[in-house]
Amino acid sequence: MKDLANNVLTTQLFTPFSNTQSGTTLQSAVLDLKGKNGAMIVWIVGEHGGTTSGSLKHHVVLQHSDVTGSGYTNVTKASDITYGAVDANGIWADVKIAADEEKNYQIGYTGTKRFVKIALVATGNHSAGIPMAMNAITSSIHKPELGGNDGSPTA
Repeated sequence: MKDLANNVLTTQLFTPFSNTQSGTTLQSAVLDLKGKNGAMIVWIVGEHGGTTSGSLKHHVVLQHSDVTGSGYTNVTKASDITYGAVDANGIWADVKIAADEEKNYQIGYTGTKRFVKIALVATGNHSAGIPMAMNAITSSIHKPELGGNDGSPTA
């Protein structure tokens, strides 16, 4: 068997919560990609307590920067992402109808910036709440030993 668990790391960007934000933007924790091959972001969404619509929705924006505390810009270049798409505003997933609920949304980041975070944007009054969480999955850069081609990591 191959051992995936010892080759990836998960990081919570948003701990699981019932999101009741209304008309605001929440910023996730920052993901540091130093020494990583890239990242996959997973947004886990449950069933909304109300009725999602074009005026009662959430969307997420992928952002990146070279500095941890400032300079974040929306990721809008297709060459910076895999396993998904971003629009001109960096939006890569939204929940605006019932069929969008109770799903996992994933996107890969392969850009050149060291730090990544997510902006979670709510439109409308979400007082009924919607459960959600967000995680990142990364893997360390592995370099083969000198003279070897077995892919084993160096010390």
